[in-house]
Amino acid sequence: MRHRAVELACGAGYTLALWVNFTDVAGRRPYVYLSNGGHTESSHGVAIIYDGGNLEVRFRRRDGREWTARGDRVLPGRWYHVAAAWSDDDGLSLYVDGDLAEHGRLPRRRPGSTPATRSDEFLIGRPNDASGVGERRPLAVDEFNFWSEYKNASAVKELGPSLGAHVISD
Repeated sequence: MRHRAVELACGAGYTLALWVNFTDVAGRRPYVYLSNGGHTESSHGVAIIYDGGNLEVRFRRRDGREWTARGDRVLPGRWYHVAAAWSDDDGLSLYVDGDLAEHGRLPRRRPGSTPATRSDEFLIGRPNDASGVGERRPLAVDEFNFWSEYKNASAVKELGPSLGAHVISD
């Protein structure tokens, strides 16, 4: 799936959410399943990386600041609602099925991106550059959403699955 020219509105933060099923995982090697540049040290943007059990979300700004958040126990072959919310003030939070998996408040310093390495294509299913192009790792995605605003934990919880008990009575 390809989305053109997604520019992150960093001032207000961002939130992305999707239902995802990593259907075919080759070993436990990390693979970039979503990117508009955040997976490499020479560019900026957001990326989702998965290795067959662990999910990582990265957000990297042009100036080289990088936030990461990880969640474990994300198994292949199962549906999960995954959401990530980022703002300069609050950092990056990763939610799996509405529950906070990890919150990374402070960024790490990395080299800044340069215009020569910039790619603004937002791709789902592979990296947005030449890395990993020859490799195919299928996944299923439903209800992908991207907001140019930071959503707090209670707003993210409302986006996720509604898990409840149903009582049947006579």
